[in-house]
Amino acid sequence: MVDNKYKHIGSPAIRMIEECGEIIQECGKIIQAIIKAERFGWGHCHPSRPGKTNYDDVESEIKDLLRIWEENKKGFKETGGDDNESD
Repeated sequence: MVDNKYKHIGSPAIRMIEECGEIIQECGKIIQAIIKAERFGWGHCHPSRPGKTNYDDVESEIKDLLRIWEENKKGFKETGGDDNESD
């Protein structure tokens, strides 16, 4: 989400494009985690993090994406987005 001191700079559309960059970045992290899980096994752990499986990593990245999505939806509505738009 955009820093509060900049939330009124630029049009709502430009701010949403910038915030969508965060969503795209999170999607990339999910893709990387899935590729790693497919390569090394979903139930395997990295030696430096015993107890945290590749499945756990994918789940964590998905949760991060959902959190960022909710923050950006809220930010868009605060900048003048249409509340009647469907999710």
